[in-house]
Amino acid sequence: MNNMSDFHISFTVLNQEYYDSIEKSLKAIQKESCKITIISEKAINTEFDNFVLNEFFINYPDEVKDLNPKIWKNKKLFQADPRYVNKDKKINQALQQNYINACRKYFSTNKVDVMFSGAAGYLIWTIPHTVALEFGVLSYKLLQTEYLNPYLKGKRIWFSTNLFWDLKVNESSNFNYDNQKIKEHISDLKHSMLVDDFNWAKKALELRKNYSPNSIYLVIKRFLKIIFKNDYLSKFAISSFVNTYLNLRHYIKNTEIDFNYILYPLNQPNDEQLLVRAPNFQNNITNIKMLADCIPKNIKLIVKEHPVNPGMIKSKDIKLLKNTFSNLYFVDPNIPIRPLIKKSSGIFTINSTSGIEALICGKKIIVMGNSYYKYNNMAIKPTSKENLKQAIEELLSDSKIDHNSTEEMLKTLINQTYPEPCTYEIKNSETFLEDALISKINILKNSKR
Repeated sequence: MNNMSDFHISFTVLNQEYYDSIEKSLKAIQKESCKITIISEKAINTEFDNFVLNEFFINYPDEVKDLNPKIWKNKKLFQADPRYVNKDKKINQALQQNYINACRKYFSTNKVDVMFSGAAGYLIWTIPHTVALEFGVLSYKLLQTEYLNPYLKGKRIWFSTNLFWDLKVNESSNFNYDNQKIKEHISDLKHSMLVDDFNWAKKALELRKNYSPNSIYLVIKRFLKIIFKNDYLSKFAISSFVNTYLNLRHYIKNTEIDFNYILYPLNQPNDEQLLVRAPNFQNNITNIKMLADCIPKNIKLIVKEHPVNPGMIKSKDIKLLKNTFSNLYFVDPNIPIRPLIKKSSGIFTINSTSGIEALICGKKIIVMGNSYYKYNNMAIKPTSKENLKQAIEELLSDSKIDHNSTEEMLKTLINQTYPEPCTYEIKNSETFLEDALISKINILKNSKR
């Protein structure tokens, strides 16, 4: 590319409100001699070019059968859309097919250097991203990853180029930070966890009220949504609120844990980690049964609900599970997870930050979903439910702990994030997004010179 003004950037936007929130950043990026196109399902009021997907939608699209399984590891991404989770019948397979066809039209008729998408599981942020990979177009989802900073200080954006978190996809476009700085950053992160015992869930707990209401006002608000909108997520929130208290009778106390156990920290029921990256393991109760049925008789299974969503498992379901499996225990989701990790024989996870926390603590993990643990030698990855018993045997074996593998994983992760390592003071939080994007864009431009 000789003329950098030809550098073409596409942004997928959810709606007008989302666009308005990033418009200032887009205008700053435009000044860097970039052409910008907005991709949206419906028309957006914008000064930039706008490729509107629904202009190419048809009522009865043909089923898309040519989905490369190496790219489309989940062929029903529409089920991860928050609107589908909330029982919106307009979010279905036909809409996904229309999205795929329209996005293929876009990438076959436009030369795109890079595309940026939001973090959540909305179709506008999953389908264009995945179709871009079909066309060899570099595409990033922008994910908040402050948990990679010691004590959750400052901000950090992960430019994730693969929906299924394969760190090696497009790794040639990573940032190339100073190795010594990265080592210092990782050392500080580990010190915050292993020496100062900093609680990683601290910031996440601030979101608890969105899932398990903790005041009369929030309960009433949820009931009103149920009455006037028949809102499914509000029904689940009320159920969580009730079961938060009913479940207390089922929890084992810390002082009673005097046995060997595998720890299973649950994902939230409607978590993107399950719906996008683990389509075969979306049901927490089914997963608990599968694991409890496979572990040896001399090992117990401790299950911990997600701290953001206490009461996510109904009291009657916990009672039934405990009556079925004598080796199964539940702990209070309010207690810190790290002491449980350190005392455990290992961790079972679908895909969660508890996995990386366990790896940093020197524990082996079994991971069932697609994750950035993929290349870590301490992560055991059963290819099916059938060989889970063998994976558990490996987890419990005395095989050597490979700390270097975790160090390399963290190094790669940090090289895919902004700002540079050991940077925690953000000079201007209002321009942080555009600063991050411009930094990445300049790297990509320089690589084309």
